[in-house]
Amino acid sequence: MSKRLWLGLAVVAILLAGCEEVGPTPLPTRTRMPEIAPSPTVNPVLPSIDPFSQPGQNIPEAAAAPSGMDIESVIPLPGESSYEVVASQDRLRLQAMLYPADVQPAPAVLLLPMLNGRKEDWRPLVPVLQQAGYTVLTVDLRGQGATGGTPNWTQARQDVLDMLADLQAMDGVDGERIAVIGAGIGANLALTGCAVSTFCDAVAALSPGLDDQGVLTEGAVTQLGDRPLLLIAAIDDTVAAAAAQRLDGLASGPHELLLLEGSARGTALLQARPDLPGTLLAWLNANL
Repeated sequence: MSKRLWLGLAVVAILLAGCEEVGPTPLPTRTRMPEIAPSPTVNPVLPSIDPFSQPGQNIPEAAAAPSGMDIESVIPLPGESSYEVVASQDRLRLQAMLYPADVQPAPAVLLLPMLNGRKEDWRPLVPVLQQAGYTVLTVDLRGQGATGGTPNWTQARQDVLDMLADLQAMDGVDGERIAVIGAGIGANLALTGCAVSTFCDAVAALSPGLDDQGVLTEGAVTQLGDRPLLLIAAIDDTVAAAAAQRLDGLASGPHELLLLEGSARGTALLQARPDLPGTLLAWLNANL
């Protein structure tokens, strides 16, 4: 075979080799990233004395703020905003303030003021709850504060159910962990509302009455069942103290009675006892 023929065959072989089908470039193997454990939730240090170890026990000196917590200097987290609850009965717009928790979904607390009170009366308590991981909703009752209309305590009972329903449906709220705290007439509304609402899991009443503006509480307390109840009153506020003791005796679920020295009433107790926000927080942490 001639040299020229050999060279031709070599060229053909090289060309055929270049035309061979090349398979797809293999994809890189997917490597599973290691799971990162969630950061632990840091709860504030609770009082060293548990005022709720004995249901119904009167321990005025046990109301202590969490250790090291300066209630006066606590500032609400960013995100507080105006909010409206639209009453289902007459479409009245109940003026409110919403303080969302930083980590969501979060347990929630509804705060109801006393007669002629305003949502701002809860300012000593709101930042304590918010920084501890609770979403907080404070509302002006109908005919009170920035909410228009006239006082109507029969309609107000339905308003509380609307407020609880709003909280339960709110993005970022754990609908299985909702508490309501009220003062004065707000305490009575908190008790009657929680008794019939499926969205209320615990209730605290500051200076409750047996009959305030026609809002009765004895039957409501018996309807609470096994939902936790906290009753707080000043000893020298004799009407509220007597009512709190009566209601404590009617409760069948976990119930605590705290009688404090002095005569302050309702949200004024938060000013008279700067340690009270810490006590309320400790109770919520234990019961919600």
